Amino acid sequence: KSSRASRVQRVRIERARRDRREYQLVAMTSLYVAIKINEPIEMDAMTMSQLSRGLQSAQDIISCEQDILSCLRWKMNGPTSYQFISYILELLPDSTNLNIALQLYTDSHRQVELSVQDPVFVPIRRSNVAIAAILNALNGIELIDFPSEKRAAFLQSVFESFGIQSDSPLLRLVRKRLLHISRIALRCRAPQSQSPRRVDRFDYVRASRPHPTSCKSC
Repeated sequence: KSSRASRVQRVRIERARRDRREYQLVAMTSLYVAIKINEPIEMDAMTMSQLSRGLQSAQDIISCEQDILSCLRWKMNGPTSYQFISYILELLPDSTNLNIALQLYTDSHRQVELSVQDPVFVPIRRSNVAIAAILNALNGIELIDFPSEKRAAFLQSVFESFGIQSDSPLLRLVRKRLLHISRIALRCRAPQSQSPRRVDRFDYVRASRPHPTSCKSC
């Protein structure tokens, strides 16, 4: 059955390369799948058929959807780095101040938002990006606000849950890259009239989405 499905998928791919109508079917079905996964609205195959002005039937779209999902082995909706951040922050000790949790959430989200624009992060696991962002955000919180014993317990839970070493070379590289792009974002947002200032490793917490700019660093 698996071999037959694989042959059907190869035939459909080859046909889409040569046949404009088949190419349209694959494109519309891909859009249909993306809408079902990411959008709150409901759309059925009949609606997509109507959007194609009758060129594609609802049954054709359903059949193509099955082929696409089988080809991708149903790996369609893995957790994003944003979702991993929420999961990780649930490991915070129960007595953690809500403001600390909110600061970690906000600062790590800003880093992840910047990472989406950097192709370096494409092959990196989303969980590793989330962990690195939270570790960087944690460095911006004073010990008096989040004591070392709570910090250690939180980090131990994170590393054990994800099976990663605290001194992982990959994690160090990801953290370094996140800090780097955060500094670039800060420089691009700085008013041109101001003289350059030193950006320290805690300044990333003030970084946000970079605005359109002619800065060559972006």
